Amino acid sequence: DADSPRTHGFFGFAIYEASSVNGWIKIRDFKLKNHSLNTSLPSWDVIKSVPASTNNSSSYTVTGLNNPRTVEIRFHRLRHSGGDGRMFLRVGPSSGYITSGYNDIGTYWENAASSPTITRGHNQGQWYPIHYDFNHNTNYYSGCITIRRISNSGQNTRLIYNYTGTVDYDGNNDQYFVNCTGQMTFANNHAWDRLTFYNDTGQTINYGEIEIIAQH
Repeated sequence: DADSPRTHGFFGFAIYEASSVNGWIKIRDFKLKNHSLNTSLPSWDVIKSVPASTNNSSSYTVTGLNNPRTVEIRFHRLRHSGGDGRMFLRVGPSSGYITSGYNDIGTYWENAASSPTITRGHNQGQWYPIHYDFNHNTNYYSGCITIRRISNSGQNTRLIYNYTGTVDYDGNNDQYFVNCTGQMTFANNHAWDRLTFYNDTGQTINYGEIEIIAQH
């Protein structure tokens, strides 16, 4: 029944001629239409894909995001040089970065530990997506930060994030499983335009691969 939409399955059709006199059928202006309610999925756009050694900076920054529904920051064995420094994350509208109202909670579990370590932050100046406790220049970070926009027409823009990843080292020593999640809000329904993923003490991120992609 073409008038009864389905959300899944395979479409099919049959053509037959009931007469036994002439087996030929002439078809004119023949069209097929997909009546599924879910005919397509939004695609991902690569916003930034630069090796850390080429970027050669303490931050990965993108602007002109055009209010995406989802952004992912994917990285493999990311590491900074110099002294200690934590990895922070800020977002904002076109007028600049929001510097308050970030809330998150994170946990990590060391491979030989019997229980996890948990920290939390309320109304901060930024998110701590790779957990507050990791700041040394021997850390390699691998994982994915996913930021999702949740907003209704005429309402404030609300963002949530989740990070799952690992911290490891050159030697065969400790490894850590890390999971952090948080939320924040843009006032006055400003569109989401930018983000910066950066080292809080300005240490250069000089090793690893990173890619930032967006879905609208």
